[in-house]
Amino acid sequence: MTFSIIHPSRGRSRQSFETISKWILKAGADDFEVLVGVEWEDYEEYVKVYFPNSGQSCNPPPDKIRDKISICPGHYGSAVAAINSVARMHAKGRIFIVVSDDTEPCVRWASRIEKYTAGLTDFVLKTRDGIQPKMITMPILDRAYYQRDGYIYHPEFSHCWADRYFTEIAHKRGRVITKNIMFRHLHYSALKKKPDAQYQRTDATFNEGKIIYKKLMAGL
Repeated sequence: MTFSIIHPSRGRSRQSFETISKWILKAGADDFEVLVGVEWEDYEEYVKVYFPNSGQSCNPPPDKIRDKISICPGHYGSAVAAINSVARMHAKGRIFIVVSDDTEPCVRWASRIEKYTAGLTDFVLKTRDGIQPKMITMPILDRAYYQRDGYIYHPEFSHCWADRYFTEIAHKRGRVITKNIMFRHLHYSALKKKPDAQYQRTDATFNEGKIIYKKLMAGL
């Protein structure tokens, strides 16, 4: 399998399904899986939205959207923990893509990423998100890069600053390749909207994440 889409979500079952539906329909290829990491407390709600006819994630109805998807519940406690656990326990792909529920895919994303990374190994792909010119806000990495650490984001983080540290380390290792391909980040700040409960929860990790980031950077 080429791609594992690792999708952490919490309290946004409908938005999550709409986002993942776009990713599946715009893939331009078929060799991928979608792994949705949710808290146990949200599991039934996500199953209801993703698999309304089956009632269980392990037996989805055979349609183009749902037959690619597995819901992976756990007592994660944070987006970083969900991402790392799902990658470690479930991902079968050669390339991992971490997709948030506010990220818009481009057309033929799978075939384009395959083209851009053909013959490469041990890499992180930097794409555009419409907001951050330098930071890698949507990790795209191959299994060889992942296996160096055994995680995607450093496990001391909960959310904020994890992507900044991921970016710094990838550049320090000289493993970043940059391509002009857009995966637009539909963040509330860019859309000039008020943050919902989940944004408020993640924004609350800013100061904690900054302290962790400074500590880890000082140790490099």
